[in-house]
Amino acid sequence: MLLNNQAVPLPFTGRRSEKHHSLYVGLKLHASARQKGTINTFHAMGMAVSYDRVMEVRKGLAISVSKQFAEDGVVLPRNIKRGMFTTE
Repeated sequence: MLLNNQAVPLPFTGRRSEKHHSLYVGLKLHASARQKGTINTFHAMGMAVSYDRVMEVRKGLAISVSKQFAEDGVVLPRNIKRGMFTTE
């Protein structure tokens, strides 16, 4: 199980030319509107990654979470704190 201070491998770290803010904007647009045309319009203006890239990152994140569940056998938020749910 990964703890708070451990690095989490992310599926979108391999592209050197990709700007983090462009990826953020693409993911944020998808989360709020889920409109392929809007995301690709922002991409055409250089403000976001393409819709296909957003889908690629989402798929990679889903696979990563699934693998972590298979390893740990339990689903926990990454920011959980020790002792938070105890009744001492």
